[in-house]
Amino acid sequence: MLNEILLVIFITFIPGLEVRASIPYGILLGGLPWWLVFLVAFGSDIVLAVISYFIFAKAIHLINKIKLIGNLYERAVVRTQKKISPYVEKYGKWGLAAFIAIPLPGSGDITGALAANLLGMRFKSFLMSAIVGTAGASITVTAIVMTGVGLSSIFVSV
Repeated sequence: MLNEILLVIFITFIPGLEVRASIPYGILLGGLPWWLVFLVAFGSDIVLAVISYFIFAKAIHLINKIKLIGNLYERAVVRTQKKISPYVEKYGKWGLAAFIAIPLPGSGDITGALAANLLGMRFKSFLMSAIVGTAGASITVTAIVMTGVGLSSIFVSV
């Protein structure tokens, strides 16, 4: 059981997968109770969000010190901010939470942490977005997996 829990944590920490892969793994392949998988994946993803936020903040600070890379970075940031900022300005931290909650590759806490740093969002606001967004993604993925498990039991008798 401990090995499966550690695998759920490990999968959650893989960029692009996060709870979108760790919850199905834990429930379907790990054989763990859905509520335990939910709690472990959710908690791990919040830890990942915090770590990612501070890594990106430090990396951005270091990149800006290197003139050539800093100039390229600045141009990329300006383009990204033009695309993202209308949504964040309009919806604030709730817009970022909705982006994090979308259970598709490319969205999630790591991308949300990068966006928060690019937009200059304070940690407290980002953390609220990450908690709400991760809860939404975790609930959605768990519900989809459990619905699939329930439907499969209708057609397959064990």
